[in-house]
Amino acid sequence: MNAISATFADSATMMRRNFRHTMRNPLALFNAIIVPVFVMFLMVYVFGGSFSVGTDYVDYATPGLIILTIGYGIGPRPPR
Repeated sequence: MNAISATFADSATMMRRNFRHTMRNPLALFNAIIVPVFVMFLMVYVFGGSFSVGTDYVDYATPGLIILTIGYGIGPRPPR
C-alpha cells in the first residue's frame, strides 16, 4: 500500500468514526445540517433584496456561509 492509498484509507476511517459520533448526538446533527440551511435561507431570502452586489446574492453569500459552517464545525469540543 503506497502513501496515497494509506492516506485515503485513514481519512475514510476517520470520516466513518466522526459520522457515527455525530449520529449519536442529535444536537450536533442539528447544528451541522439545519443551522446552515436556516442561515442561508435567512441571508438570501430575507436580507438578499436589500443588498446590491451586481450578481445573484446567493452566489455572493454561499462562500461566506460555507466558511461559517466550517468554523462552527471545528469550534467547541468537549474536554477529554
